[in-house]
Amino acid sequence: MGALKLYEDVLNQDGVTTRQKQEALYGSTAVHATFGDVELAQITLREGIKTGLDFEQAVNDPEMVEMVTSTQILIQLKRFNQQAQAAVAAPIIRRVLLVLLVGVGLGTALFFAGLETLFPKY
Repeated sequence: MGALKLYEDVLNQDGVTTRQKQEALYGSTAVHATFGDVELAQITLREGIKTGLDFEQAVNDPEMVEMVTSTQILIQLKRFNQQAQAAVAAPIIRRVLLVLLVGVGLGTALFFAGLETLFPKY
């Protein structure tokens, strides 16, 4: 539990880089997974994904903390990782589509307004 306290202290410090936050959140996920607490592991994993953590790469990265847990928990976390990444990407896709639709609609309206101005009907 000392490691968990250390990771939490890193997250509470000022001036922490994004990479350090990702490593601390991944470390917290590993600690929770080691003790079998899947819900807390998922919470810290979700926060890590929001900061840009690539869970699949972190699991295989020799510089990161080794995740010592059961295969079942690791499978659950990998599945959760896929769902969380899709959930993080969904609002971005919606925003892009909204901007495209508004842009096309506004562009069309301005085009026809310009035609009416340049070539008025008699």
